[in-house]
Amino acid sequence: MLRSGKVYVQNIYAGKICETEDGYEFCYDTEYLSMENAAKCIVDFLLLTPAQF
Repeated sequence: MLRSGKVYVQNIYAGKICETEDGYEFCYDTEYLSMENAAKCIVDFLLLTPAQF
């Protein structure tokens, strides 16, 4: 059974996390990325885009 869930940061919808057969994928919400005061998690090998990771 593959699961998915919504991710919130300080009660603001930030994106969606999905379980895949290879692990997990996270996709930022485009509206969240456009917010100037949104806290964004930047990991060395990830780009801050709405693309799936």
